[in-house]
Amino acid sequence: MQAEQNDRKPIAYITNTPFDVALHYVPTEELISGMNKAARGAGVWIYFYDKAFDLPVWYNAGMYRSFAGLIFTITDESVVWKMHCRRLSKVMPCVRCKIPAAEKSAYVGVDEAAGIDVIVKHLADEGHNRIGFMTSDNLEYTVARRKAFLAAMKRYGLSFAPEWMYEFRTEEASTASTKKPLAHIRNSSAVDFLTRYRDSAIECAAIVARQKKRPEALVCTHDLLAFNLIEALKRHSIRVPHDIAITGFNDDAAFDVRFNSLTSVHQDYLRIGHESVSLLLEMIRTPRRNSHPVRLIPPTIVIRRSSLKRSLGLKHDDAFRARVYDYLKSYYADTKAIHHMHEIFGISRDHFSKRFKRAYSRTVTDVVNEYRLSIAADLLKYSDTSITDIYLNCGFDSHQHFSTMFKRAYTMVPTAYRAAHGAGIH
Repeated sequence: MQAEQNDRKPIAYITNTPFDVALHYVPTEELISGMNKAARGAGVWIYFYDKAFDLPVWYNAGMYRSFAGLIFTITDESVVWKMHCRRLSKVMPCVRCKIPAAEKSAYVGVDEAAGIDVIVKHLADEGHNRIGFMTSDNLEYTVARRKAFLAAMKRYGLSFAPEWMYEFRTEEASTASTKKPLAHIRNSSAVDFLTRYRDSAIECAAIVARQKKRPEALVCTHDLLAFNLIEALKRHSIRVPHDIAITGFNDDAAFDVRFNSLTSVHQDYLRIGHESVSLLLEMIRTPRRNSHPVRLIPPTIVIRRSSLKRSLGLKHDDAFRARVYDYLKSYYADTKAIHHMHEIFGISRDHFSKRFKRAYSRTVTDVVNEYRLSIAADLLKYSDTSITDIYLNCGFDSHQHFSTMFKRAYTMVPTAYRAAHGAGIH
């Protein structure tokens, strides 16, 4: 009888995010669209309330009795709203949407573990072995993503080091447990999440820049955090993805062009909204005591430039090698010009050396010497140029050094090589 009466009542979606901002945010549009579609299909009215709604007054006046059930998306910033959500969950069917509660409750949201797993697998497939993790808060879903990251690293047999875990917490204690290993833990007093993300990214970039052995990739818990980190790394001449790969979570590129090169996890908000209403209606029509059903919606990965290594490397390194070869043809004998080769690429000597090693699997010195020796070998075979002129014109500073290097490469000294391979020109 109670279920039949509830079937005639509307349901409501309540969030402490202001709609005048949120409705311009693509995920929120999709979420509400999914809710509307499910409610319309079931012949149920659904009301929407945002931050302007006075939940405590509404609760104390007993106005919730006009509704069959409620869906909540409440951020951790509002302690009062969270308290009233817990109270309402005890007296009527309620579903948490997008953001899980600390206590047991019905919930519909993204499968956090699956999202992190697909990111870590992608990074491993791209050839990244040393992978780190960064977060700027200690909320429930952040803790879930951290736990999933550690599990995925173990699953794929990837290198893990505590110094590649970067956590920047708010001063308010987490309701969820946070366990080691975490090497870089900072408390932030910033209330505004935009400021917190920016400050955390700046500090993280400074730590990464100081590390002798850095991670090859960093998994960030939010796209906005990842974007701020990329900007902060630029100040230390650390480039993405050349020097370090960065990934986010949420796929905010759909509404913000700043993220259009960021690899991220896309959440199906349309389905999350639809499933939230469907689950609530099931709870209304078939009440079960102490039942806390959970529906996790699988996400998908959106691969962009920020995380690429192997996929980007072949094409990128071919162009790099072509430029190096052109430069060597012109300046192979000029030791000073070789020393400043990095300048034509507009990067520091250290970054050039790393990029060179990645492209050639050898050092700059090894490749330059190989090129110089090949020129010297041709001159020994096809010219009558003196050995002294040859080694000087090829950039070697002494006969002994030239002779030693040549024998190492061609198994015989220059004079013997000319005698064996020369074309009769002496």
